[in-house]
Amino acid sequence: MKPQKLAEIFKAGRLAAENVNQDDSGNDHNLDTPAVHLGMSDANVQAAAKEAGVSATSFEWFGKKYYWIADFLEGSASRRTRMAEAFHCVMIEHGLDAKVYYHMRLGERTVVMALPER
Repeated sequence: MKPQKLAEIFKAGRLAAENVNQDDSGNDHNLDTPAVHLGMSDANVQAAAKEAGVSATSFEWFGKKYYWIADFLEGSASRRTRMAEAFHCVMIEHGLDAKVYYHMRLGERTVVMALPER
């Protein structure tokens, strides 16, 4: 995939995320973030992210190099979750190996899980 195509997907994901309901109700604090595995160079991923106005931070997950896609997520509780899921859905619709990284802090407990592809 060319960086320009990836940038288009990231822009569409950002738009979908920014259009979620503004309600930020809920009593949890989370760091939910869309994540994607891409078979392209880091330089190309970073170029696409920059063009789309998002950030792409690499990490190892499930034995693969993934990227957290962020810098557009706002709020906590349910709004950030809905934004991450909206971005995730756009990536899945474009055939990318995407997940949602759910990371919630509930009192003294931290819960982490991933949403598999749909």
